[in-house]
Amino acid sequence: DAIPSMFSHGARLRLAFRAIRATSARALASVPRPAGRRGLAALAAGGAGLAALAFAVPTAMAASSAPVSADPATGIAFLETIAPHADYSIPPLSLIGTGCRYKYGWVKVYAVGLYLPAASTASLKAKLKDVKAATLATGGQLCDDIGKSGPHAIVIKMNRDVDTDTLVTALDEALSPRIAPMEPQGGQGTGMALKAFKAIIRDSAGANLQNGTEIQLLLQPIGRGGSLVHVLIGGKGVGCVRSEALAVALLDTYVGAAAVTPELRVAAAQTLGAK
Repeated sequence: DAIPSMFSHGARLRLAFRAIRATSARALASVPRPAGRRGLAALAAGGAGLAALAFAVPTAMAASSAPVSADPATGIAFLETIAPHADYSIPPLSLIGTGCRYKYGWVKVYAVGLYLPAASTASLKAKLKDVKAATLATGGQLCDDIGKSGPHAIVIKMNRDVDTDTLVTALDEALSPRIAPMEPQGGQGTGMALKAFKAIIRDSAGANLQNGTEIQLLLQPIGRGGSLVHVLIGGKGVGCVRSEALAVALLDTYVGAAAVTPELRVAAAQTLGAK
């Protein structure tokens, strides 16, 4: 009714669009604009609109105040301490090393961080005080000792956009030969556990894992030869698989004698072994 009835339908539409543009311009002016190309990229990545950007900035600033360590190969920052939700009954975990997953020997696909509770780290240092880090980094003792020390976490941070199916296939190629020799140990069994693990990532991550996406794998022994593998994507719990074989295979994939991230194995050995 505010628009005179003598105006044509097209004229009324043009007036309405002008009002919308004016309102949008005022809203945009009220939002702090990031500077330079990074700022443009941040605005483009907002996707959900100006409100998403306004809420995202304080969250990022709050997180940046926590101590971090950068992976040498990728420069990706890892929190020095992570605190799993109380529902997991896992104490705070501290970073003991990082590494990079390469493809073709030079493509940096993602960085990986390994976390242990402070008590486990102290216990392992005492146990391994006479083992040189260089020796510890060459065999399977490190992986075995970490696996038996209690809960631990593997944190994956993407360094580039990757199709989810591509990552799941790569994980399957690494995990399958490690799981196959193990006998089923309660829970879902080795074959079913791997299928369940892959399904959780495939169904929860969407078609594409974007640069910066974080996948947390919380590996939690539960006694009597069992383990829980909690999967979190972007900080949100998306599934859990009960399988000691899967937990052992995951740790061996990243820290074992034939790890896909040897830099992580070396870094962990330098943290836990004798200098």
